[in-house]
Amino acid sequence: MRRSREIQAEQQRAYEAAQVEAAKPENIMLTAYRHYLVAKQCSESRTGYAAVYLTPQQMGEAKAQVKGIEAGILKRAPSLNTDERWAAANRAETAANADISELGFTGRGAVKERTYTEQGRQFCSAATGWLKGAYGLFYPDSLTVKKDF
Repeated sequence: MRRSREIQAEQQRAYEAAQVEAAKPENIMLTAYRHYLVAKQCSESRTGYAAVYLTPQQMGEAKAQVKGIEAGILKRAPSLNTDERWAAANRAETAANADISELGFTGRGAVKERTYTEQGRQFCSAATGWLKGAYGLFYPDSLTVKKDF
């Protein structure tokens, strides 16, 4: 029983450390750029087909959101090298697109092969959903539907 509590405590410490690391501006920016790159790949994957992963409007929203996230992060960390983070995101996405386990189990393979599948749709939806959520942390009013009548 005591060993079990020690393991749980260690797991909790590791989880908290990972949360702190993920919340650093450079890591938020890297993640935002990676999700944007996924969205871009999703958008371009099915161009010209009736069934698409992302519409041009959704891609426009993703672009505006990543720009907004970048602006919000630069307010908090003005010295952040966004060009370096962009290059790192591109390297990470290139590696992920070459990783057979990524291609087979995440929907990334369907997007890469331009095949429309539910797994691919969920993969693309997760990327745009993350961008929308992160954008909402910087601009909370963006998550509120405005009265338009």
